[in-house]
Amino acid sequence: MHLWLIQPDLDIEEVDLPGENKFMLQLINITYTLHSNRSIIKNINIELHSGQVLGILGPSGVGKSTLFRAIAGLIKPTEGSVLLDSIDITEMPVSERPISYLQQRFPLYGNLSVIKNVLVAFESMAHHKKSNADKKARQMLIDLNITEELWSRKPQNLSGGEAQRVALAKCLLKPCQVLMLDEPFSNIDKNAKRNLNQLVRDLVRKQNIAALYVSHDESDLLFMADQLIYMDDGRIVQSGRPKDLLTSPISSKVAAIGSKIGLQTLSWDVFNSCDVPQRMVDQLPANCEKIGWRPDSTDFLLNNDNEMLHTDIALGVKVRIEHLTKIGREIYYNLSIDTLSEPKRLWHLEYSKNKNDISCQIGQSGVLLVRFEDMLFLDEKDNILPRKEIK
Repeated sequence: MHLWLIQPDLDIEEVDLPGENKFMLQLINITYTLHSNRSIIKNINIELHSGQVLGILGPSGVGKSTLFRAIAGLIKPTEGSVLLDSIDITEMPVSERPISYLQQRFPLYGNLSVIKNVLVAFESMAHHKKSNADKKARQMLIDLNITEELWSRKPQNLSGGEAQRVALAKCLLKPCQVLMLDEPFSNIDKNAKRNLNQLVRDLVRKQNIAALYVSHDESDLLFMADQLIYMDDGRIVQSGRPKDLLTSPISSKVAAIGSKIGLQTLSWDVFNSCDVPQRMVDQLPANCEKIGWRPDSTDFLLNNDNEMLHTDIALGVKVRIEHLTKIGREIYYNLSIDTLSEPKRLWHLEYSKNKNDISCQIGQSGVLLVRFEDMLFLDEKDNILPRKEIK
């Protein structure tokens, strides 16, 4: 559903772009609590430098959009401060904040054409600065693959993806120091996303602005972001470079970033029912309850009749193929473990060399091998535990 607005009187204060000047957006202990005393976001602390993109990950309903609304001034934090270039803007009116914010429900003016909707971004500029506005607007529309034949149309005559790109054009053209994008490409096909992501990334660097970006498509953020934060239950669970979250996750949810299926887990007792090599036991953390791994890091051995499930470098579990799905060269195995008191399903992902080749069949049995170097050790709350060091 799109939101079409009648154009209001615009009263937006002019904002000069920072150029080469460096600045920082700081969130200090930002908390937002409802009247019911339920906190939507809790003690959020962020430092974001100009020229950088911060990607925000997490399940739906964990407070990502609420955080954006607090930064934009649409809601007032219950506690904490928002600082821009060391100036406290927590009480600053929305119209005075040097922020361009594309919300999930992207409003366009229903009585204006596409080109006039985009030109609204320049309404607050002095007349002498508007001379190139029309040229810039047209170039931005071309860059976003909005063809000239659409420029005279009203928003209600656009597709969802076209309307979203027009809203993005408005957002990117508005002079600002902070750019906030909340699911900016949700209606845009995957083939166009990469080019749009690169366009936004280049603009952030060229104009030296700070950008915050929320997306449920992790590949967007892994491609775009200089820094990532993962939110859950209104809090920041982990923050750092994308590489840090991928290689050193602190919870099972963070560990699932970048996995097409999600982290797979199994009780340690299932593996420990057979003889486990002592060197693996020696590195097992004291509070380990489960073993976790990514589904594309395992090996599947068909019709393995060997009673020895484990090797020197991997632990194994007997499974049966319940379902096979092939997408391109990717083969998704849905596997069952029938020896447990409660049936357990696991996923295994492998890549075939021949796009027409599937060597396994539903109903066949085998062993799923999890390499020790790829294992994650989890406690009962799915927090990731460090391996013991062997002296």
